[in-house]
This record gives sequence, C-alpha cells and structure tokens, in this order.
Amino acid sequence: MSLGACDSSGCGGEAPKQQSPTASVSGGSGVSGGSGDVALGQGAQSVIDGPLHQDAAAPQQKKPEAQAPAPAGAVFDDISKAFYEPKVIKALSGVLVVSYTPGCKGWKDMQAALKGLSQDLAGKVAVYRLDVSDPGQATVLPSGMTRLPVPGFAYYESGQALGQRQGLPFERRVGKQSEPLEEPQQYQDRLRRWLNDAVAAKNFNLPEPQAQPKS
Repeated sequence: MSLGACDSSGCGGEAPKQQSPTASVSGGSGVSGGSGDVALGQGAQSVIDGPLHQDAAAPQQKKPEAQAPAPAGAVFDDISKAFYEPKVIKALSGVLVVSYTPGCKGWKDMQAALKGLSQDLAGKVAVYRLDVSDPGQATVLPSGMTRLPVPGFAYYESGQALGQRQGLPFERRVGKQSEPLEEPQQYQDRLRRWLNDAVAAKNFNLPEPQAQPKS
C-alpha cells in the first residue's frame, strides 16, 4: 500500500400635533374651588401629565452584530478562517476539519467519502472542509499542522485538537500492471470506514498492516 498526498497547488412621518386644552378661566387668581378655578375641557391633556410634543425622528436602531452561520449538521460544508473560532474552537460537540486544495488529485474520492462520513456522524460530530490554497487560511490549523501536504485531518473536542494527520490515507489498490483492483465506490467506502474508526478513536494514524497468511 502506498501513501499519497497533494503538496501543491421609522419609520413614520410627522407626529400628530397636540390639541390645545379647552379651558374656561374666571378672573383673578385662586386655588381649586375658588373664583380663580381653571377647568380643563373634556379630553384635554394637562401639560403636567404628558409631553408637550413628540419627536418625529425615530430612534436609531443598533446594527446587529455579525453571527456565525448555523452549524452544518449533516452537510459537509466549507469553513473559513473568519468562522473557525465560533464553529470549531467554541463548538460544544466534536468537530473534524479537513484541509484541502481544489487541485488535489485525490480530493474527488476523498470528498465523496467525507460526505458519507458527515451523514454517519450527523448530530454528533460536525465535519468541515478548509480550503488552504490561500496560505492565510492555514494559519488556523492546530500546532504541528502545515498547509501542505493535503488532505489534513484535525479532530477537535471543546476547542482542543485531539487527533491530527496529514496526507492521503490510502491510494486506490492496483495490480502489478497498474490495473485497478478497486472500483471508485469501493475505495470511497474504505476511506469512509477508516475515517469513522479514526474519529471514534480520536486517532488518525494508519492501521497496522495485517499479517498475510502463510501459504
């Protein structure tokens, strides 16, 4: 078995005016019950009980802060450097981040296996892909991981990277004359099984080679 990896490439109008209170005033000054009573007309508003006027201008509303997109769930979704902290580092569940470059020759088969894996782990572990063709994107990867080779696997729980690996886990099985021994679907299934086991064990090392039976 040979290992491979890709290493290149308000609102409203004017407020209504207040109606002037209707009042009858008898001459002289006085207090209530005296000759100087001031009677407010029915429905009139005392200037003590209410405002003299209303502001026509609507209060300025605070702009909402940018929020991280909703968790990807069963969708194998892209993640960017801008949302790495809220969606990976601060996630309450397990998260698997796979770094890749679109030009990687093994990415097509790996991507298909990872889509299946994200469905297997829906609701338990979020699976994201991080495009590191821009070197700036790779700066969010855990310590020890580099931009290349790809793919790279980093498994997180509670913000801690518990398992990581770089490089394509397996190449397609071929015979002596380079004839394919695996169909693409078989290869994807093998990658998917390995990834499921790796996530469960938080260990992305390759399995030990199986001893061949003696003939």
